[in-house]
Amino acid sequence: MKFLSLCIVLLLSLVEAKIIFPTSHFVSIGYVNDFVVNKNKLYVANNEGTIDIFDINTQKIVEQILLPPLTTARNKLIAPNIISVDYIDGKVLILSIGENSYRNVWIYENHELKQIIDERKKLTIKEASL
Repeated sequence: MKFLSLCIVLLLSLVEAKIIFPTSHFVSIGYVNDFVVNKNKLYVANNEGTIDIFDINTQKIVEQILLPPLTTARNKLIAPNIISVDYIDGKVLILSIGENSYRNVWIYENHELKQIIDERKKLTIKEASL
């Protein structure tokens, strides 16, 4: 009897299921690792070393924050992987992976990017927030 009741409930839920379509579509340069929303802006951190800033209303990129490339052991330049982004009071806090998988912490304010912690401190921070 319990099995029959369960089957009926599941069948009824399938009949009432709706297909949900997205209301917005944003395309970032790389794979998205983190994002934060502030007012009508969407800040998207990706694995290509950029923070893409979208206007939510127009769904277009209005600004990009580009981190400097890393040099590998074989002297190749690669984009840093940004793993966390946060926003408060006009400041964007960025956490990226540096050399030997140690972390770099950056603050972006007034269109200026400033590094506040680098990989020489040998920190393995997972997330940064203001």
